[in-house]
Order: sequence, then structure tokens, then C-alpha cells
Amino acid sequence: MDYNQLREILVNTEALYNLWQSTGLDEEAFIRANGKLIEQTEKARLQKEQAKARQVKFFEKKKSEGKRFLSAMVSASTYDQLCRIRDKSIKSGSPKNLGDVLDELLTGSQPKQAIVETQTEIPAPAQTLAQDQAADKPDTIKIIAAHRAAELTWPAIATALNDKKLFTGRGKKWTPANALTFFNRNYKS
Repeated sequence: MDYNQLREILVNTEALYNLWQSTGLDEEAFIRANGKLIEQTEKARLQKEQAKARQVKFFEKKKSEGKRFLSAMVSASTYDQLCRIRDKSIKSGSPKNLGDVLDELLTGSQPKQAIVETQTEIPAPAQTLAQDQAADKPDTIKIIAAHRAAELTWPAIATALNDKKLFTGRGKKWTPANALTFFNRNYKS
């Protein structure tokens, strides 16, 4: 870059301008001493602008495909599980991003086995049924139905069952998923 371009960047970049003012050097001396820094700053600004333009283009494309932007906070273990599914898709030759993985999990287009793999603490539905065969079904179902009528969430219901020392048929603690599965399979309205 020539001197005039560096000068233009210097006077139009607030951080560089403030740095120059703090040094007490005249404009020409500062530019000669910090030409590389000014160039690097401009290069970084341009890269940031290009990345922003790519991001806008990407979101516009996804929006035209009927997708929406979602920002979410998830636990570290959930994030790791989603990344494992994404990594498997990359290794299998049909790469997916985390948004695609979530889309498939939530819409049910991914096989149930893959969903169960992501929930390591939650037993598969077939195991849940076997565990719950020996559970005190009528009392447990009534308690769950009462909690559902009170609009409690499945995590709250699982906690309530565990607090009442009502465990699954194998004596394990309830999880939101196995409480939901047990209720759906055994409740008759």
C-alpha cells in the first residue's frame, strides 16, 4: 500500500487513530513506523467484512429454503453428543452441520437408534418398558397424570417421582424420557 492509502486507513480507523494520538508522533512518522500494523488492521477489517457478507448470504439462502435462525444454550454433554453425530455424518461421507443434526432429531427423520445414542443417560424405549413392568403402575400413572394436569414439565415429574422414592421396576431413578415413555405406554384416558 502506498502512503496515501495508509493515511486514509489511519484516520478512518478509530483504534489506529487513538493509538497514533497516544504516541505523540506526527502522522508521517507514525505511518512509516507502523505501516505493517496499519496494513494488517485493514486486512483484518476486510476479512471481517467478507465473513459478514458470507454469513448474510448464507442466512438469506437458508431462509429461502424455509429455515429459521436459532440461538440456543445447551449443556456441554448435549453439545458433545450433537458433535459426535455430526462427526459420524462427516465420516460417512454425507456431512451435516449442527443445525441439520438438530433438524433431523427434532423432525424424526433420523433413525430412532441415533437419537437414543445421543441420550446416554436415558435408556432406549424397549429397555424402559422392561424396567417399568415391575413398577407400581396404577399409583405411578395416577401421580404422573396429576402432575401433567398441573402442567408440570417432564423433568419436574421425574424429580417428583424420585423424591417420593418411586423408582422404575429395576429400582433406578426416573428420567424425563422414561417417565414420558412409561406414561404414554400405560396411561388410558
